[in-house]
Amino acid sequence: MRLIDEEQSHYVPPYSEDPEPVFLSEWLEASDCVQTLGHACVFMLAGALRVYFETWEQNAGMTACAAKDASPSNRTRTKPSMRLNMPAVW
Repeated sequence: MRLIDEEQSHYVPPYSEDPEPVFLSEWLEASDCVQTLGHACVFMLAGALRVYFETWEQNAGMTACAAKDASPSNRTRTKPSMRLNMPAVW
């Protein structure tokens, strides 16, 4: 895409009176490839982070199921909650 934008080497546009960019199909294909690569990288990063945090939870002695099963009545409070008595504004 950079070579097309900078009109370097192979992508020097020939003279044309057509208003459509000369290398539009190549530029769109390159753009699609960059987006696909970006999505694949994000997908792999999400998977790696999920495995990392699941392993971290297991090593710390926490599990996702234990966190879901814990009810508020089973928890102990260390500080009183600071609740403001303000009317709800919608």
